Amino acid sequence: MAKKAQVTRQSKTTTTTDPAPKWTVMIFMGAGAIDGDASLTEFVDQDIQQIERALKREKSDGELNVFVEIHGLGRATRQHLGVDSEPSFVPEERTQAEAVVDGRPILAFIDWALKTARHRRTDYSLLIMWGHAYEFAFARQQTPSGIDAVDFGEFANALRKFQEQAQQDYPGEGPPRLDIVGFDACDVSTLELANQLQPFASYLIGSQIGVPLPGWPYYTILSRLRHPRYGRVMTPTDFGSFVVRRFCEEYSTPGDDGQPHPVSLTLLDLSRAPEAFDAAEKLAGAIARACGDDLDELDLVLAQFAAAQTIDGKPFVDVADFCLNLSRHSGDVEVRKLASELGDILIRPAFPFPRDNHRGALIVEHSRNAHQTAKLHGVSLYAPQILGEDFDWRTVRFWYNKFDFTGETLWGRLVHVLAEMQ
Repeated sequence: MAKKAQVTRQSKTTTTTDPAPKWTVMIFMGAGAIDGDASLTEFVDQDIQQIERALKREKSDGELNVFVEIHGLGRATRQHLGVDSEPSFVPEERTQAEAVVDGRPILAFIDWALKTARHRRTDYSLLIMWGHAYEFAFARQQTPSGIDAVDFGEFANALRKFQEQAQQDYPGEGPPRLDIVGFDACDVSTLELANQLQPFASYLIGSQIGVPLPGWPYYTILSRLRHPRYGRVMTPTDFGSFVVRRFCEEYSTPGDDGQPHPVSLTLLDLSRAPEAFDAAEKLAGAIARACGDDLDELDLVLAQFAAAQTIDGKPFVDVADFCLNLSRHSGDVEVRKLASELGDILIRPAFPFPRDNHRGALIVEHSRNAHQTAKLHGVSLYAPQILGEDFDWRTVRFWYNKFDFTGETLWGRLVHVLAEMQ
């Protein structure tokens, strides 16, 4: 298997004569719902009210532009919050429902927002995908031809087209990249998605488990962007880490059952994703060889998959926990070695300057809030076999196969062979 090309993060250094960077925040709301989904209408309104409150606070220490586009509640609308008094209809909205569930509206939204903000290469950008996400797709809705959604392959294609189109609008070295892609949605902090998005963004913010319907605390996090400490504009790493911590703090209050709603959020450094890709490919191959030669090893590996499940009812394993279990218990020397190598890519110290080619971890910041999340370390891998016959993995496989990760590593084949055996 050929290695993925290494991606070097673009520098955004400024000189003393350059204007300070500003932030452009883009929130794409897939607010539609199908039968069985919770309605998101009231949460659209609540989150927009939070954002407007943050923007109406006293004079900002740094320029902040916030844009929102809403799909799924009738004709799509967009608004430059704090500037436009009312939302406007998206121009030339296509009447076919299918048009909403591919990547084209996302591409058009990003282009409109960055141009409206007069975004520069030295500015910072955050794209938030807001809405229901499951089965490796986002914003599912009913269309004339059935249920459809923006799968993560289509989402990546939209970002790829943005890069191609924006090269002329934002001249500079290399293709333009978003600083952060965040998901106010469930189950997206995975190696598969990190690999898919690494050419197009520097960081990914996502949860390994479900996200409560109120979602991110927008007033808190955007107020900090407007009023950073010491008057210094927050960098993507600073802001991403702040979002992770404040999100988990938001849900620390006990609910009716006396326990807080379990949440988890992670900031991933996508420049480390190719290294994790290679390590996961090697580990999957070693597991397949070891299990093929030894039925006792197969039973042990299946047990470690189950032990590393992220949370009850989810077909995911926490990668760091899984690697630790294998490195301790596997009877195969190669499996133990490669599990340790992948685990160390996820969790290791980062130095402020390069030191003997030492690089920081994929997981930059991770937070959680309750004992149910104690085994979570920040990033997951798909493992449908842990749910057994109760999970329709054959249908989900259609969506999962759209990941580049699935087609280019042995992981997808490994876990589906194990699922067939259950």
